[in-house]
Amino acid sequence: MTRGDVRRPTRIRRAAACTGTVAAVGGLVAVFLLTNAPGPQFVTTGGLQLRGGSAAPNKVFRSTVDWCGTDTAATDRPDAIAGRQFHAIYAFPSDGTDRFTTLAGPIASDVAAMDGWWRLQDPTRAPRFDLAAFPGCAPGFGQLDLSRVQLKQPTTFYESTTVRMPRLVSELNQTFADPAKKYLVYYDGAVDDPRLCGQSVVSPDRGGPFAFSVVYAQACRADIGSGAITASVITHELSHNLGAVPPHGPPNACPGDSAHVCDDENDLMYPTTRGQGLSAVVLDVGRNDYYGHGQGWWDLRNSDWLVHLDAPGFALTISFGTSTGTGTVTSDQPGIACPPSCSSLWSPGTKVTLTAAPAAGSRFAGWSGACSVDPCSVTMAGPESAVALFVRQAGMTVSIRHPSGTSGKVTSRPAAISCPPTCTATFDKGAQVRLVATAGPRSTFVGWTGVCSGKTACAFFAGEGSRVTATFHAAFKPPARKLPLCKAGQTPMKAKPCRR
Repeated sequence: MTRGDVRRPTRIRRAAACTGTVAAVGGLVAVFLLTNAPGPQFVTTGGLQLRGGSAAPNKVFRSTVDWCGTDTAATDRPDAIAGRQFHAIYAFPSDGTDRFTTLAGPIASDVAAMDGWWRLQDPTRAPRFDLAAFPGCAPGFGQLDLSRVQLKQPTTFYESTTVRMPRLVSELNQTFADPAKKYLVYYDGAVDDPRLCGQSVVSPDRGGPFAFSVVYAQACRADIGSGAITASVITHELSHNLGAVPPHGPPNACPGDSAHVCDDENDLMYPTTRGQGLSAVVLDVGRNDYYGHGQGWWDLRNSDWLVHLDAPGFALTISFGTSTGTGTVTSDQPGIACPPSCSSLWSPGTKVTLTAAPAAGSRFAGWSGACSVDPCSVTMAGPESAVALFVRQAGMTVSIRHPSGTSGKVTSRPAAISCPPTCTATFDKGAQVRLVATAGPRSTFVGWTGVCSGKTACAFFAGEGSRVTATFHAAFKPPARKLPLCKAGQTPMKAKPCRR
């Protein structure tokens, strides 16, 4: 089954606020809730729990990955990899404490832990994360493109569980709305219910505003960077956003909680956990519910946001051939932004749409190579190259001079100028242009000045000059011949005219 075989509307669910059990109702997908009572400490929609012990303060954050970023960008940086991907965001309220410097490395470490876990679960797939080409940074999750966002409102605006997620999404998607990206948000602000660890929209086919997963950095004994509890929250949330657990299909969906499965307590999408950490969790036990099942409902293994590890990526290369002009070529998903990024690797079967945009003074003249029509769409079944041709343009302005009561017109081949009214046009630089002057009634063409001279047709190569003037005068009218007076008895005749 391919991704296009099953289409679902965006699904949103929410956990109700309670201490022991949680009911799935309309809203958002809540992942973890922390109870105050001894015993179960973490719950999700339907009752995900961490058993034993009591609530404890947040652990000391630690990092196994050195984040290489040297800035605190509030937007998405230029992409270092190709394809649909997850972009990480650190967000805090306007009056909150900025812990970006402290948490950047641990967040990158959590992402690295998720990537390593996924590859162990399925050696052919892994989530594709947004990386940035930080100078001097070795390839890896030290390159994680992590945005730092100071939100517009104070802590109290986002504190309530009932409004927090929609308010965060509404504000963040004003900046982060790339349809080729899903967004993983670490929200670092106080929350009214410290048992709720994260929420996510379920949107397997969409990016942008329909694709936010939020983890709460001040709830649920967050252990960011350890690769354990918070990493498990992240992976669970991300899987919700990729479409787990799909409705109307999985045989082991939990009774009354279709967002989770209940066949094995170690399943990633099981509604309770022993706090065993990410390394002890399994991606779809039995492979019969939401991942790798090959049945008639959505299989998130087919997601475009997962990179294929079982087949080498194919290079798509853009060049400009014999272009005399300049322009840019971009892809509909991250990967090509040429120049400077004119070649990138793509997973087999990926459909890439390329858009060419000429620079000022140039025009786009068409595609060759992998494309022959515009827009250019390439399905990656092997290495591909596409050539975009840009042609430099040269401007031409025609002026007409004529006295009152006279008129004239100038037209061009190729057709572009028909003056008046169209007296300015551009032509491909070096192309031969021919101007023809046509006199109006009671007028005559006198000649050219500027790029042409004389009275014959004006022919030149575009770029040799930018102005030409056509001059028209009144046409010469010979004086009327004065007839003699008719003689007596003479009648005016055509052969012998006279005037009386």
